[in-house]
Amino acid sequence: MDYEEIPLNLFDLPMEDILVTHVGKYLSERDLFTLRCCSHACKKLVDLIFARETGMFYEDSDYLKNRENPKKLIPGSKEAELLNKKINCKILHFRVQAQTFRLLRQLSLEYLSWLTDDLLSELLWNNPLLEDVEIVSCDQVTEKGIFPLAVNCKYLKMLDLYEMPVNDCFIKALAEQENQLSLINLNFNPISVSEQYLNAFFEKQPSLTMIFIADIKTNVRSVLFSIVKSCKNLTFLNITDCFDVDDEAVLSIVNGCPKIECIIFNKYDEPNWKQSFPLISQNTWDLLECKNIDTR
Repeated sequence: MDYEEIPLNLFDLPMEDILVTHVGKYLSERDLFTLRCCSHACKKLVDLIFARETGMFYEDSDYLKNRENPKKLIPGSKEAELLNKKINCKILHFRVQAQTFRLLRQLSLEYLSWLTDDLLSELLWNNPLLEDVEIVSCDQVTEKGIFPLAVNCKYLKMLDLYEMPVNDCFIKALAEQENQLSLINLNFNPISVSEQYLNAFFEKQPSLTMIFIADIKTNVRSVLFSIVKSCKNLTFLNITDCFDVDDEAVLSIVNGCPKIECIIFNKYDEPNWKQSFPLISQNTWDLLECKNIDTR
C-alpha cells in the first residue's frame, strides 16, 4: 500500500529537546528577534530560548562617546530620526527580554540613557537568580528601578552600581538578604546614604574582598571601622575623594584587614593629591608605602 509522504517542517522536531537546546545556541540575538516575528510558533520557540538565557549584556557606546564629546542633533533631522528609531528598537528588544528571561546569572547594563525604571525593575523581578550584576551610569533609572535587586536577588556575589542612585532603603534591604557578596561598587552615588545603614550592611558582609565607595556622601571614617570588623578578606578599597578619613581610620584598615593590597585615594594623576587629605599624616603615607600597599 502506498502512502503519500507528509511534508515536514522545522516545528515537527521536538521543541524543547532539539530546537531550544541544540538549534537556538547557533542563532544570534538579531536572528532570534527576526525569527520571533515570523509566526506564533516562532515566537513561542524564541521565548523558550530566551527563558534559558543566563547572561544579558548591553552597552551604549554611542552614548559614552557623546558624553565625552557632546553633539547636539537638530530636531527633525535625518540623523535625529535615525537615532530615535535606533533607541526605540533597543527599548523594544529590552522589553521582550525583560518579560521572557528567567534564569539570568550575569547582567551588565552600561550607559543606557534610554533605560527606565519600569523596564529595569521588570527584568530584575523576573530574575531572582542573578549573581553578577553591573548597572553603570543609566541616567533615567532611579532608586525605584534598582530596588528589586535588594529584595528579590538573594544570590548576589558581585554588585556594581557605579553612578547609580543607592538610598538608605536599598542598603537596609540588601543587608537583610545576607548575600555572600565579594564585590560592592557604590562609587559616585549621587544621593546621600546614612552611615547607620552602611555600617550595618558592611558588618554583615564577611566575604567582601573589593569595596568601592568613592565620593560617597556619608561619614566614611565611621564606615571604615565597620568594614574592619567584618571584612577580613578585603584586598581592595576605593575611597577616592573621601576627605574625612584620618590616620586612625586608615590604620584600622591596614591592621585589621591583613590581605589589603590597594587603597585608592585619588583617581587623578596630580602631583600634590595627598594634600587633599589633611587628616592623614606623612607617617601614615610612609607606612602604606613600606607595606607595599598601592594608593593610586
